[in-house]
This record gives sequence, structure tokens and C-alpha cells, in this order.
Amino acid sequence: MLPRLFALTIAALTLSVSSGAAIAQERFNECGERAEHILRALYPQAEKVSGTDFTIEGATARISTDSYLGMSPYAMVCRQWPAQPEHLLVALPLLTDEGDHYATGDLVVAVLHHDTLDPVAQHRIDGLIDDDAISLSMLGIDTAPYRLVEGRLAFGVRLSHRGASRVNPFYQTGLFLFNLQDTTLRPLLLNLEVERHTGEWDGICNGTFSSLTRTLAIGKPNQHKGAEILITTKSNSSEAKADANGDCNEAEVENTTSRSKLQYDGQRYSVPAGMRVWE
Repeated sequence: MLPRLFALTIAALTLSVSSGAAIAQERFNECGERAEHILRALYPQAEKVSGTDFTIEGATARISTDSYLGMSPYAMVCRQWPAQPEHLLVALPLLTDEGDHYATGDLVVAVLHHDTLDPVAQHRIDGLIDDDAISLSMLGIDTAPYRLVEGRLAFGVRLSHRGASRVNPFYQTGLFLFNLQDTTLRPLLLNLEVERHTGEWDGICNGTFSSLTRTLAIGKPNQHKGAEILITTKSNSSEAKADANGDCNEAEVENTTSRSKLQYDGQRYSVPAGMRVWE
């Protein structure tokens, strides 16, 4: 039997919110046949260079009609906002460089009118994509009910990365939250690590593995009229060894749960260094 972590098929993290409901991240891309129209609504000057790729100000934007996330990790993803169905949420990588084993670029997050595709607001995070041995494996939009600032719903974008090494498996997901107010879109939270799975093993059985997941709940507002984000962090580690019969046995070494809070400072939620992605 393979060690549990290596055999694990990574699923999207389930969030626990203030209502107590469990809401799973949608794993479907809703750009569909409108993908090119959505891209051109955001960037009318986009020049088509292939069936999926466009150039925009020296960067490459990619579209996909695949409905399942992760089929083309650098492609634009879309989702109608369930809480505000008149809005379409979009996350679009703009790649400034790309090779067989690397990619660099920015991420554009945008809100459009769902039916007309008229742009409402957008925000660009420069330099967010910087991939080599650890690269983007899934880009998704998270519409769990994050009612954080002055009663308005925020939405999230999740970036999952996977390592290329089989004997040193690595998988990590980071969460970004955005607040839409009229025609302004601004980040509320950046780089929060909500999932990590790592290991070091011999490729057969023997090795050590660790996992971390963070769930979020919405707390009480503070003096800046932003609700606290209550975080539960669960960490566990295990060790796998082959016995005399060649059977692979895995035993839990440690299992801990801790709780913490993120406070709104009037602009955003500051994430401690130890809770940020890729650190």
C-alpha cells in the first residue's frame, strides 16, 4: 500500500463560514463559449495568435472552453457570482514569459456584468506568477459567503501549486480575498496559505509526510467595521515504513489544532509571515 499522502487525490478545501454551512470551492470553469468575448470585453486590443492564446501589451493571455478547472492552469477562469448573479467573476493570468518548465506573469481579477459583459472593476497583482519546479496546477474562484467589510460580501481567488518531484511531493493552495464597492475592486487579504501537503520518501514506501489545512469563519466586526477572520489550523505528520514482509505501514506522528484571528486594519487583513503561501 502506498503512503496515504502520496496516494491522496488533492481536493479543494472546504470552508466553514459563520452560518456553519460547509461550502466547497466550485471546480468548474464557466467561461465556456463566451471565453473570447469575455477576454475582449476586458482587453479590446487583444491580438489573437492561436486558437487559445492572445497577446496583450506584451503578455500572453489564454482562454479555454474546458469546464473542469486544472485542464489548462494558466487559462482564464470565470464564475457567475451566486450571491450577486448579475456579476461575472474572472481571474486571468497574463504571462510575460513561459517555457517548458517555467512561467512568469501577473494575475488580473475582474468583475463584469454577467449578461452584457460590460466591465465593472478589476485589480492586477503584478509578479504573482513565478513558477519553475513548483508551478500553478489550478486557478479557481471561491464564492463562499465572506461578509467581511461593512456587510458587503467579498469573494476569493485560489491558486494551487504542485511540485514536480515524485519523491518530494508538494501541493499548496493560497487564498486571496477581494472587496467590490461600486466600481472599485481591492484586495482584502493576500497570500493566506489554506492547504499544504509535503513529503520526503524513497518512492516505494519509507518516508515522512505532513499536511496542513486552514478553515475560515467570520467573527465580530472591529472598530474599523471589518469582521474578524477566525482561522482553525489543523496540522498532522506521519511516517511510513516497510515491515519485514514488505508491507508499507503508515503511522501518525503528530496531530495538532490551533486557532487564531486576522484583524481588519481599515485597508486589509494582515497575514503573518508563517501563514503566507510559499514561505
